[in-house]
Amino acid sequence: MIGYIAAALVRTVAEWLLLFGGVFALAVALWFVSQAIRGYGAGLLGRRYYYLVAPGVACHETGHALGCVLTGTKILEFVPFRPEGNTLGYVNHEVRPGLWQLVARPK
Repeated sequence: MIGYIAAALVRTVAEWLLLFGGVFALAVALWFVSQAIRGYGAGLLGRRYYYLVAPGVACHETGHALGCVLTGTKILEFVPFRPEGNTLGYVNHEVRPGLWQLVARPK
């Protein structure tokens, strides 16, 4: 019985890796590429780099805000572009319990 359960768990993990492993690896690779591009651009252009990418950052943050509007999530603060450290813009919104919190919450 234990062997059957262990085999099922091993197959489950293997199938999850086959299904999502490539996507996860691509996401990690793209994150590293984006950080390299940001470092190179900022090193080459200085602060001008941030104003070069400002329209894209504003569109990206507007997409987050639109997601909040479409899901009925209250937006607490919307900053489409303000270069501060490693943050170029953000949407601060309420945090609502997700499915995992609803399942894991003790009764």
